[in-house]
Amino acid sequence: MEINLEKLLNSLDELVTNLSKGGKNEQAKYFSNKIKQIKSSSEDPHNVDLILQELIACRAMAQYGNFSHIEEKYLDEVIDDAIACSAFNLNEMITAGAQLRKREIKDSTVKNQICPNLTFWQSVIKNCSFKDTDLSGIGFFEKCIVEDSVFEKVSFNSAALVSVAFRNCHFVNCDFRSVYFDTSVFENVIFEKCKIIDTEINPKNLKNVTYIGKLTDARFISRTPDTKLLVDFSNCKLDFVSFENCDLTHVKPPIDKNCIFIKDLKSKSVKALRELQSWPETSIKKVIVRRINYYSKQNEYIFNVNNFIEIEGKEVAKQFFKLLGYECV
Repeated sequence: MEINLEKLLNSLDELVTNLSKGGKNEQAKYFSNKIKQIKSSSEDPHNVDLILQELIACRAMAQYGNFSHIEEKYLDEVIDDAIACSAFNLNEMITAGAQLRKREIKDSTVKNQICPNLTFWQSVIKNCSFKDTDLSGIGFFEKCIVEDSVFEKVSFNSAALVSVAFRNCHFVNCDFRSVYFDTSVFENVIFEKCKIIDTEINPKNLKNVTYIGKLTDARFISRTPDTKLLVDFSNCKLDFVSFENCDLTHVKPPIDKNCIFIKDLKSKSVKALRELQSWPETSIKKVIVRRINYYSKQNEYIFNVNNFIEIEGKEVAKQFFKLLGYECV
């Protein structure tokens, strides 16, 4: 990558001037020395790159060195220029807690890393591999795009995924606890044996997504009725998973014998409610009527029978599914 030293040095000069005016002579001296080192190393791109990596790590100085807002702004510009000018070693960037803005990252491998305070803003990640890496608390913000990448044994615990587009990605044994998926788009994505627990997922943002392993307390919720859910659950256990305003016509249901995929649920519910009118008034009937009325809003639904029994009891489950045409309890 071509190194734009002139732009970088101008940014550093402005930072030094601002620091000197603010009486921060020690910091000004530090960056002045970096200017001299860069100038003396201008014929050796490798040495320049090492200096730039050190500058990126200086974000901590801004955070803990009582810099003013303007000084932090100058330092941000220096860091941006450093990233743009360097040979871009992603591993060193992420361990320094860099804020990567409007960057295109290609063909990089990240392995055995802990990445504190890493943030991507309007960046593109293509054909990258992340393995055995801690991205807990990472931030993907403002229309980041992640394409053709693999994440294996990566922790996204409490990560912020805000308006991110994941395309042709494979997640294997990744931890997505405390992560919400409602604003991000997933297209041709595989989640294999990942920890996805207690989260909300917007079905309109899923296209050709495959879940392998287990989903727990996941809620597929759309604000628009009959939103198509384009998902393959065939090799996934759905544990207390719910659907709201979802069209499951194109879903591949689990092969798990504990799950029942009921089609034409609305018409079957009407028939069941009609039959229930002749039943004596009992507590079991009240529960069944309430449950059928609730599920009748969906034309298809995937039920985990054991989950249903755990919530409502075996007798209610037996009569509920029998009314819908299934002898499964």
